[in-house]
Amino acid sequence: MVHLWFLPCFFTTVILFNFLYNKLGEKITYIIVILMSILYIFIPIPKLFWGIDLSFKYMAFYAVGVSSQKILKKINVNNVNNRNNKASQSIIAIILLIINFCLSYYGLTTGIMWFITAQIGVIGVTISSLIINKNRLLEYLGKISLIILCMHGPIYRIVIKITSVILNINSDIIRTNLFYAVFIVLVTILICSAVYNIVIRTVPWMVGKKNNI
Repeated sequence: MVHLWFLPCFFTTVILFNFLYNKLGEKITYIIVILMSILYIFIPIPKLFWGIDLSFKYMAFYAVGVSSQKILKKINVNNVNNRNNKASQSIIAIILLIINFCLSYYGLTTGIMWFITAQIGVIGVTISSLIINKNRLLEYLGKISLIILCMHGPIYRIVIKITSVILNINSDIIRTNLFYAVFIVLVTILICSAVYNIVIRTVPWMVGKKNNI
C-alpha cells in the first residue's frame, strides 16, 4: 500500500493551505507556497509524519488548482468551445502533453524542472478538460477515484494471479503484454466500481458522502 502516501499528504496540504489562505490572505499565501517550493528544491527536508515534508513539494500544485478553479468558474465554456477555439486548443494541449511526456521519458525532471514539467502537464490536461467539457465516463471515474486509489493494488495483483492460472501464462508476460494489461485494468476498474457501489450504499461516509438514512 505504498501508494497511500497520497492521502495523508493531501490531507496536510489542504489543511495547511486553507489555514494560510484564511489567516493571511491570497497573495501572502501564494508567496509562502513559492518559498516552500524553493525550500524543497534546495534544502533536504527530513521525512515527517502525515507527509508534511511532501506538502512542501505538492503545495504549489494545490495552489495552482485553487487558482485555476477560480478562473474556470468565470469562463463560459460554451463560448470558449467554438470550432476555431477547439482546433487551436487541441493543438496547444497536444504540444504541451508531448513536451511533458518527452521531458519525463528522458528524465529531464530534476530540481526545478520537476515543477516545470508537472505544470506543463497540468496546463495540458486543463485545456483538454475544457475541450471535453462533459463526459459521463470520465465523471464517473472521477467519482470512484478514491476507491480506485485505495483498492486497486491488491485487486489487480489478484486478477493477474487468477488470469495467469486460468490461461497458464507467466504473470510477467501478463504485466508486459499490452492486451493483457488493458484487460487487467478494465477488470480492476469494474471491481473497484462494484466496491464503490457497496460503500456508497452501506458506509457512504468513507468516501465523504452523507448517509441518506
